[in-house]
Amino acid sequence: MKIINLALLDSLCDEARKSPRKRKNHNFHEKLSSPAQRLLNALEPETCVPVHRHPHTAETYFVLRGKIEVQLFDNAGVLTKSSTLAPELGNYGVHIPAGTWHGINVLESTVIFEVKDGPYTPISPENILERTYSA
Repeated sequence: MKIINLALLDSLCDEARKSPRKRKNHNFHEKLSSPAQRLLNALEPETCVPVHRHPHTAETYFVLRGKIEVQLFDNAGVLTKSSTLAPELGNYGVHIPAGTWHGINVLESTVIFEVKDGPYTPISPENILERTYSA
């Protein structure tokens, strides 16, 4: 049993701040080939999360602490929807369907609980939107 508590979140945020990528995962799945990927993801505002899509899986986030802006894009890279997620706003999470272009703007030190289908598949170049345009 693993308790998700303040100490764990504080530790992950500290590791994310020290990381060159400015993020840190804490995986609950046993291996990258597991059929379900369940993890905490600590994200700092300086991290770069490119606009991308997962053709094989939907993705669900719940914000445990902090604040992020989730952005959805069409195939031309035009921003189609944006929503700020933060517990104090009453917006706790998002479900992003498979194949949907999306990005995250980290507004403050944040920890999300993330779930998606496995196995883990690195994002290939054709699933990263190199340039986006605002609506």
